[in-house]
Amino acid sequence: MHRVWSGLFLRPAAVNFLFVEAITLFESGRRARGRFRSPQEFALPRSLVAEAIGQLAGWVAMERSSFKSRPIAALIGECVLAHSAGRDAVIDLEVELERCDEDAISYSGVATMDSIRLMSLGGCDAPMLPLDQFDDPASMQRQLEMLLSGGGVLAAFDPELTDAIPLEAFAHIQGGMQSEIVAPPAGPFYADHFPRRAVLPATLLLDAAIRLTRRVAELTNYAAIPLDAPISVRDVKLRAFIDPGDRLQLAVVQVPSESPAMDFAMTAVRDERRVATARISMAGS
Repeated sequence: MHRVWSGLFLRPAAVNFLFVEAITLFESGRRARGRFRSPQEFALPRSLVAEAIGQLAGWVAMERSSFKSRPIAALIGECVLAHSAGRDAVIDLEVELERCDEDAISYSGVATMDSIRLMSLGGCDAPMLPLDQFDDPASMQRQLEMLLSGGGVLAAFDPELTDAIPLEAFAHIQGGMQSEIVAPPAGPFYADHFPRRAVLPATLLLDAAIRLTRRVAELTNYAAIPLDAPISVRDVKLRAFIDPGDRLQLAVVQVPSESPAMDFAMTAVRDERRVATARISMAGS
């Protein structure tokens, strides 16, 4: 299937965490291009641009499986957050799938704004799980048809996405800092992620980890890190679902670096078991 976009798709206002607003090119099981518009009222966390790229890859994978399965994020080789998205800006998305079958997908993607690269993703792997455990297959199929043909109204972005997971109960640990975090017990994004099985979006956990890393970097570097400074997140491993209300210990420690950037190791622990790990790099002063 190869389709070219013929008009802007505007979605029902009830949608809060499905970011792709138009699919402009679609090749079944192979690649897609799409776009969405960032909110006017607040700056969208950079990690949520990665969410939009992953969702575009998800549409390709779900269509390929005839809406029997959907990918669930597990591994990210590298995510480079080069720039922040402007307010009320059109963000163009593109994904390429190196693998797309009944078991898993592997993909890479980019997001640009006015030809400026905001973000790139590479080495992403996600297992395919039964779609009907998470969402209504017929509803998802209808949504893809609308994305490809147009209709509806724009979704509203929830301002709470800017700080969906507050950092609390800070403690200094050797080489870094630890914070207690709680997956929100409720939130409008759970209606889309997912209707039949609420799961904390990994990109919101990543946003909390980046905020804690910035805090550690500023303490280590004795200077403020610019909000738009490039950030690289590597070797992300998501080991378990995080349910609404789960309490976790999020830790960031500085590790040796062979580059001018500062490197940090992130771990998220629930009930003494790791649920997520990553490496995060930030430029110092």
